[in-house]
Amino acid sequence: MAAILSSLAIVGMLVLLAREYWFRLFETEGPTAHRQFFLWTCKGLVVPIVVWILINCGLVPGMPILVPEIALTQSRGGHWIRMLARSCAPVLVITGSYWAAITFGWLQALIASRAQDREEFRAQVVFWSALLLPVAGLIFYLLGPSGLGLALLVWLFSSVHLTLPLALKKSLPPSYARAVARVKFGKYKDAEREVLVELEKSADNVEGWMMLADLYANHFNDLPEADRTIRELCRQPNILTIQVSLALHRLADWHLNHAQDPVSARSALEEICRRLPGTHFARMARQRIDRLPATREELREQQKTKTFKLPALSDDLEETQADPPMASNPGEATAQADRLVERLERDPNDVES
Repeated sequence: MAAILSSLAIVGMLVLLAREYWFRLFETEGPTAHRQFFLWTCKGLVVPIVVWILINCGLVPGMPILVPEIALTQSRGGHWIRMLARSCAPVLVITGSYWAAITFGWLQALIASRAQDREEFRAQVVFWSALLLPVAGLIFYLLGPSGLGLALLVWLFSSVHLTLPLALKKSLPPSYARAVARVKFGKYKDAEREVLVELEKSADNVEGWMMLADLYANHFNDLPEADRTIRELCRQPNILTIQVSLALHRLADWHLNHAQDPVSARSALEEICRRLPGTHFARMARQRIDRLPATREELREQQKTKTFKLPALSDDLEETQADPPMASNPGEATAQADRLVERLERDPNDVES
């Protein structure tokens, strides 16, 4: 039992080692790399061991049992399962070492085809192959054909480990300096094109999507397109909660400043409450919603500059007489009073109303 457990531990370590370098090489493929490695392990490691067990159990028609001791014990009705488990221990190690060696050989071939600096790749392979070839030869000499897989693994591992960085493409973060320069020179169409080029390289970059929405809102006067861009950005799975809040607050600002549209601004802020319920961002959005005017007329009234008449320095403050009140239009006064009543019904703590 100890032998089979030790063999399983060795095979597990070989699988984890191959898995680590497999995922490093195929890190951009995500779930596809996981599925391919699973299939590769099943076909190259699990299937041969299962076939070995089935043959030596006598379950494969037309195939004799390969271990004579197991066949003899079976014919006598003895406990052959324990003998089968002991016979599987060396098979596990040998199969696992051959599988790992083939895996690293295949990875080395892929690295050779992807290496960006071919001269550096060749120099690394020649140096480490020459250095480790005597070690691999010694292992093969001591263990014979059963140790060939381990010898090849020792020979290939260092080469794969050191040449793998040559095959990995270094992804640079997107740069929007050219787009910013186009904006400063008033070339907004060119700026849009530059942003789209960078987004094609990194489609989930929040900065690029925000710059694109800003171009639509502030330079193309296309608020519907800016609104659509922001809402699509907020639906991306990798966006942070603070980025969602900032993007929708900015969208609300655009609706208020460019379109004088408090209804659309309220819709953008309510989106924060729906997406981030119970968070600080939702509470801040709700406070801003409560302060928003209900109509465009109320928004314009809030935006009006309030003036106060102050006495001149030469005036006698005690003798200054207040100007007589100007006559007002009763209809306008009544309409304004109705609007203030509506505001107070929505928010009884509105001191200004």
